[in-house]
Amino acid sequence: MAQDLRTERPPLGVVAAYRVFGRRPAARYDGWLRDDLDSRAYPWAEAAWSLVIAAPLGVAMAVVLSLPVRLVVVAIALTYPVAVLQAFGGRASSRVRYFGADAEADHVGHFRPYRGMSED
Repeated sequence: MAQDLRTERPPLGVVAAYRVFGRRPAARYDGWLRDDLDSRAYPWAEAAWSLVIAAPLGVAMAVVLSLPVRLVVVAIALTYPVAVLQAFGGRASSRVRYFGADAEADHVGHFRPYRGMSED
C-alpha cells in the first residue's frame, strides 16, 4: 500500500529565512524539512546559501578596501567548500534543533529499521 509522500514546499522567503538565519519553517512544512535534512543535496544547498551572504559582502569589501578582484573571487570561492564541510557536520545538530532531542535517536536514515527474520 503506497502512500502519497509528497510534501509541501515552503515559499522562497521561508526557505531563505531557514537557510540564512536558521529560522524553523512552520509545522506544516515538517515533511519538507525532514526530507531536506535527509537529502544528499543538503550540504550543497546549505553551502550555496552561504554564498548569498558571502558574495555581496566580498564585493562590498573589495570596493571599500580597494582589494584586487582576483583576491575577492578566490576568497568567495574558498568559502563554499568550507561551508559544505560545516553542513556535513551540522546535519545531526540541525535535526535535533528543529525536531527535539529525541529526533536523532529515532532517525534511521534512508533505510528501514532492522527486523530480525523469524525462524518459522
